[in-house]
Amino acid sequence: MIITCKMCGGDIHAETGANFGNCAHCGKSQVIPITSGSRTLNIFNLANRHLYAYNFDTARSLYEQILMEDATNAEALWSLVLCDYGIEYVPDPATGKNIITCHRTQHESIFSNPDYLAAIEHAPNTHVKNHYQEEAKIIDQINKEIMAIANKEAPYDVFICYKETDPKGQRTPDSVMAQELYDQITNAGFKVFYAPVSLENRLGQNYEPYIFSAINTAQVMLAIGTKKEYFEAPWVKNEWSRFHNLIEKDKSRTRLLIPCYRYMDVYSLPELFLSKRLQSQDLEKLGATHDLIRNIKKIIQGDEPMMQHPGQAGHIYSGPGIDSLLKRGQLFLEDEDWHQANEYFNKVLDIDPEHAPAYIGKLYVDLRCNSERKLAECSKTFESNPNYQKAIRFANEEAKARLQSHNRQIEERNDNHFTGLVQQYNELIGINKPSPDNFTTMSDQYLALWNEFRAMDGYIIASKYADSCYSQHQLLVAQRDSHIQKQHERQKAWGNVRTFFRFIAFIAAALAIVATLIYYDTYVISEDEIMMRIALSFIPFLLLLFIRVNGRAWRSILKILIFVVSVGLAILLHLYSGEMGVIVLLNLISYTLPVIFLHAGDSGYKFK
Repeated sequence: MIITCKMCGGDIHAETGANFGNCAHCGKSQVIPITSGSRTLNIFNLANRHLYAYNFDTARSLYEQILMEDATNAEALWSLVLCDYGIEYVPDPATGKNIITCHRTQHESIFSNPDYLAAIEHAPNTHVKNHYQEEAKIIDQINKEIMAIANKEAPYDVFICYKETDPKGQRTPDSVMAQELYDQITNAGFKVFYAPVSLENRLGQNYEPYIFSAINTAQVMLAIGTKKEYFEAPWVKNEWSRFHNLIEKDKSRTRLLIPCYRYMDVYSLPELFLSKRLQSQDLEKLGATHDLIRNIKKIIQGDEPMMQHPGQAGHIYSGPGIDSLLKRGQLFLEDEDWHQANEYFNKVLDIDPEHAPAYIGKLYVDLRCNSERKLAECSKTFESNPNYQKAIRFANEEAKARLQSHNRQIEERNDNHFTGLVQQYNELIGINKPSPDNFTTMSDQYLALWNEFRAMDGYIIASKYADSCYSQHQLLVAQRDSHIQKQHERQKAWGNVRTFFRFIAFIAAALAIVATLIYYDTYVISEDEIMMRIALSFIPFLLLLFIRVNGRAWRSILKILIFVVSVGLAILLHLYSGEMGVIVLLNLISYTLPVIFLHAGDSGYKFK
């Protein structure tokens, strides 16, 4: 039997029951499908020719016809995978091998593709199964490389899809229309993917990553044509069918596919456009371009956008758009109504899951700040916040740079603050024997540092400093309490001593007065002299008892001064009166003994 080669479109002459066969044209070995009759073989050959001609959707529908009759046909299942990924086998002149090229990048891995899994399950033998697995590894690697490049590209608003050249290699009228629309839509402020401009710096590179990124980020695709065959040209159809599949797959209400035609009847548009009742635009009509740009603005800027429902593409939906919902969220943010703000930002993301300003708004809600200034004043960095991560992923370069700058500022500020805290800690810990007067001050300082280090949860070592600060705080509190207890005990002891000595002083003073009276009664003297001598013995005692002076040094000086003056006056009085011997000694002792006892009782440790 003869099988059409998927790699070059040539013929493969294979024996019945063989698993592999070589193409007579390119010489490449391929899996021979299992067919139940000539009809299935003819469908396989037709599908393979469409696959080779890049008509991936048409090829897929034919392979699906085969599977309707035999759902376990492994080659038909594997061919569906090739259609999904838009696989082309490009010959390499240097090695003679065919290089797999992917024209329909997918978000999902090929290893989770249900058709691939079914093909592996129903492979007729190990050789065929290994062949599928080896090609799947290559496709998966290519898909990952494309995704890595595509994820770095800036998003587009509008994608212009059209046929550039005719069979003779000349520019088509479609390309002129596309260029005019590109200029006008770009002047209206939108970012437009237009291949001659958007890919002009990509010469010699694989275009698929950039086309994939543009198709997946654009909200509007303009499919432009002047002939039905131009709309259905393989690469043109590949682009608009991929965009339409996105609408169908993710149930998006923010993407819109708009067929734009000229010099043809609307009923000559591709069947898919008519069956889905897509809102088309006749560019021959006066003001058509103006109406088209106005509709694009409604969709992208969120001013009562027209949104196509999957499966009901002709239906027009009017509702609040991204801009109005985002504005409501920002107003709630200003009022610090965090719950309502978060609700409206989520509504924006329901429309556009990659809308960076909405993720930035949700970041503000998480951090409880309502302005960029307050965001920069946050006490903690937010690089681990999932909304920050998505904002960085989807934001433009300017917004991304500002967010990263604020995060770096917070990080630098926290680093400086942490360094200062460590310095304070080292200064405190360097005080080996704090004085009792500093127990309370230092314990409070350690407690403040403990709270500061606890707040620095982005630093692993901060917890160790915090534990050490708290231990030092507890130690100082214990030392302070012990010291105060000892002070109270000592004060109580000295209070008892002072009371005893003051009691003795009173007794001594009384005895001095009695001795003076006895003495003066024996030696008759005048009453004035008696009063003077009593005053000399008792007044110093009274002065020392009631006079208080701040400072121990001044109290001691005053006591000595009073003592010296009183004793000196007594001696002068005795010398003046001619008294000598035992009587003078007894009288001096009676003057000084109360003063000595009172001083001893008042000289205990003074507590502050």
